[in-house]
Amino acid sequence: MNDSVAPIVSPPHVVVVGAGAAGITAAFALVQAGVDVTILEASPSRIGGRIYPNTTLSAFPLELGGEWVHLKPDQILPRLLSPQRDFVVGPQQTLLHDTGPIQYWSEDAFYPYEFDPVDYLWVNTSWLEFFETNFIEPASLADRIVMNCAVDTIDVQAPTANDTGHVLVSCATGDKTYTADAVIVTASMKVLQDGVIKFQPPLPDSYRNAMGNFDMGPGLKVFIEFTETFYPLAFAFESDDATEEEGERYFYDATFGETTNKHILGVFAYGITAERYLALSVQGEDVLVRAILEDLDAIFDGRASATYVNHVVQDWAQEPFVRCAYTYWITDYASSIAQFQKPVHGKVFFAGEALPPDLENWGFVHGAALSGQKAAADVVAFLDSAGTSADVFGVGIAAVWTLLLWLF
Repeated sequence: MNDSVAPIVSPPHVVVVGAGAAGITAAFALVQAGVDVTILEASPSRIGGRIYPNTTLSAFPLELGGEWVHLKPDQILPRLLSPQRDFVVGPQQTLLHDTGPIQYWSEDAFYPYEFDPVDYLWVNTSWLEFFETNFIEPASLADRIVMNCAVDTIDVQAPTANDTGHVLVSCATGDKTYTADAVIVTASMKVLQDGVIKFQPPLPDSYRNAMGNFDMGPGLKVFIEFTETFYPLAFAFESDDATEEEGERYFYDATFGETTNKHILGVFAYGITAERYLALSVQGEDVLVRAILEDLDAIFDGRASATYVNHVVQDWAQEPFVRCAYTYWITDYASSIAQFQKPVHGKVFFAGEALPPDLENWGFVHGAALSGQKAAADVVAFLDSAGTSADVFGVGIAAVWTLLLWLF
């Protein structure tokens, strides 16, 4: 810290918009650096964003949102924690999602498709529990979360002779405005594309042009309980011929690795192969599930409808504070992501699954978490340079460099 900067009597205040993976890790890192943090969550009833465990059908959590750990847990999970911290919920509670060959239905029979499994599942726990136990509880973040605050305006105030300028963050309810030294926005890129949050001054053209390069497609997950297991561990339809970027309709045994007597089939669909399901979902989840059962009946001789018990549906396109599943593709991805890793008007920072620090691995929970950590490090560096750093609290910029070295 510059010795010419007078110590401040209170810590700087940062508002984090969104309590998903990126928002949680950003807030944790800021608190660790001595920054006062307020987290504004749009949902009136839950945190986690697109991390959404559900126990309606089973004692173990079914992930309605982000489910898989897409890198080896003993490699990626430690990167989400500082070098000095140990896991409370860690790699030992994950399992390689090795279902053997995926079975593809073609006309009147299944045929196997061999592949090397690379994804892992949580066992009897969830992504949200990982974040709650390792981030929210240690930093008492629950006390800093304001629910039911869908941010609709972020107003960057111009500096004056006596003030470096602040940011005013307003809730759509109209009853509360928060003043901050900086803001980290972790809302989905689709929310930004739809103009749900108004920026004053408006976002520069460079950001709006980059924003258009993000393909934020719809998607849904369905879990259906049956009285028996009549299906393979993992299967798909050959007729859904599409590249991974275009879409997928994937069916899998959702009880894989769990100790249970339940029979639950997971359905994950996005992109062009999900268009029929998405259109039916708008008509109601019962209409959607009936169509899925009919698709299954056609290849399993009516056993799906005959053994149906219950279901849970999550259509992310209809989630008002998310509006998409995740990032499918990004045109000019490196430059587009890098643009949003620069602060707007010097005080508004962005993070989320669409903005991974490595500029490549978008669409993943761990990418969102690392993005939040990077944004927090950038904010603390900004606060230090502006003379409002948490450095006076004994952490400051040293914590930033430690975090940045750990991220990369």
